[in-house]
This record gives sequence, structure tokens and C-alpha cells, in this order.
Amino acid sequence: MMEAREFSQTDGVVLGLLVYALLGLISDLALRVAERRMLTWRRGLRAT
Repeated sequence: MMEAREFSQTDGVVLGLLVYALLGLISDLALRVAERRMLTWRRGLRAT
């Protein structure tokens, strides 16, 4: 992404941003699932 920015390749920058966003969403989902499974004993943690 840094190289694409230096050479003004906007498609590479946009693709990099999309990949970062996708990785962020996947990691957030994975952590939410892990939290839900590990903390089943605590019903008060469920978001409404």
C-alpha cells in the first residue's frame, strides 16, 4: 500500500484499505464469537 501511494496508484491504495477493513471485520467477528462461547456462564454480558 505504501508503494502504491508513492507511485499514485489509487487502485492499490483502495484495495489495501478494503483488505484492512475486511481483516478488521473478520477479527471483530471472531472475538465476538469467542467471547460468547467463553462467557456463557455470564448472561448479563449479552448485548441487546
